[in-house]
Amino acid sequence: MNLKKTLAAGLSAAMLLTCAACSSNGSASSGAADVPVDADAAVMTINGLDYTAAEYAAFLNNAHTEWTTYLSYYGMTEEDYLEQMGEDSYESDLRGRAEDYLVLNTVLKEKMSEYGLALEELDESVKETYRSMGMDDSYLTLQQMLEEVSNYCTGEGGPLRPTDAEIESYFNDNYLRCKHVLVKTVDDSYNELENQDELEATANDIAKRAQAGEDFDALIAEYGEDPGMESNPDGYVFTEGTMVDEFYQGTLALAEGGVSDPVKSSYGWHIIQRLPLRSEDLESAKDEIVDLLADFDGALQGWADAAEVNIAEDAGKITIDNCASYLPKE
Repeated sequence: MNLKKTLAAGLSAAMLLTCAACSSNGSASSGAADVPVDADAAVMTINGLDYTAAEYAAFLNNAHTEWTTYLSYYGMTEEDYLEQMGEDSYESDLRGRAEDYLVLNTVLKEKMSEYGLALEELDESVKETYRSMGMDDSYLTLQQMLEEVSNYCTGEGGPLRPTDAEIESYFNDNYLRCKHVLVKTVDDSYNELENQDELEATANDIAKRAQAGEDFDALIAEYGEDPGMESNPDGYVFTEGTMVDEFYQGTLALAEGGVSDPVKSSYGWHIIQRLPLRSEDLESAKDEIVDLLADFDGALQGWADAAEVNIAEDAGKITIDNCASYLPKE
């Protein structure tokens, strides 16, 4: 069971649904009069908690609505996607997504109870807006629980939160701060400029002047062509993968206070001055580091993998074509 893939698409779709809900004036589908399985019959059991056919259908319907919203945002219709995937594969994917969400719903309920957490009651107008799109309240409840448990687990004193020492150690081992003078060798459309030899000579001259002790900020002001230096006058704070690799490696190779020889990237020549990290840089990066080290997604996957799941044969009779039949009628 891979919740990461389910959540990645699901949470993106959740944001799209929020936008769509603001302008929706539709009404929930009333569905067919008959249902293939008795609404109160248990069709899935997770860690001893039974889910009825109606509950299973609600999660399948939510997954279907969520996914069609996601497709629509990217300019695709459900028919387009069916042509690519095939009807059986599409149904199987949505069923798997719904069942993943049911497992997620169960383990989050368990964690809410274990940690003594409670959900705030949502405004009825919010619920009605989602219902008008054909979504069951369980969709919003799941999103609420996910946020609540995540915040608790990674917040101050939470069971997954790294210690301050671990956060600081990771920061010092992985983050860099620097300023640079950029001599561009391409235009704004990334076409190579003609005077490459002249530009390289300029970069070499700037590097020699900086290495000789000339004021680096003055050199940036005179020669720099990176507008980011104006909006980040104290320099960039970054980790591997967030800048072009030549820039990262060029900074990493320097001692604090050191100035590089010209470093070539796809943007041009960089003359880099490495700077010491500051306490305010750590504070700015702390939430990002906590999320990374706490690995809530990994914990969630572990809880899901440990769940005992049993799915009745009758669950297969509930499909994307009939799941809306189980929704409450208005």
